[in-house]
Amino acid sequence: MKARRVLVLVMAAVFAVPSGCSLFARHGEHGEEAEQAVSLTDLPPAAQVTILNEAAGHEIAEVEEVTRGGVVTYEAEWIVGDEEVEVTVAADGKLLGKETEPADDDEDDEDDD
Repeated sequence: MKARRVLVLVMAAVFAVPSGCSLFARHGEHGEEAEQAVSLTDLPPAAQVTILNEAAGHEIAEVEEVTRGGVVTYEAEWIVGDEEVEVTVAADGKLLGKETEPADDDEDDEDDD
């Protein structure tokens, strides 16, 4: 079983690196968490519509598919003035959360460990 898991991880790395995708997995308080950079067009149509409506014409800087505890959500970020806006959206288009922070605040939650 361990050999199979290693093989799956190696295969994921082999396919992710050439395509320019980033894949991060870590264990958080809610179990395993994985984030993968994706294109907006890769998202379900309902999630795309919600993100585009929330961005209101601003250029979307980053889109990620996030899996936490087996649940897939989508996060998108853009800049409005001097603030960075991040939304979390379900596959069905429901807005799950919206956060803003100063745009020059490049703190990365992964570095807090």
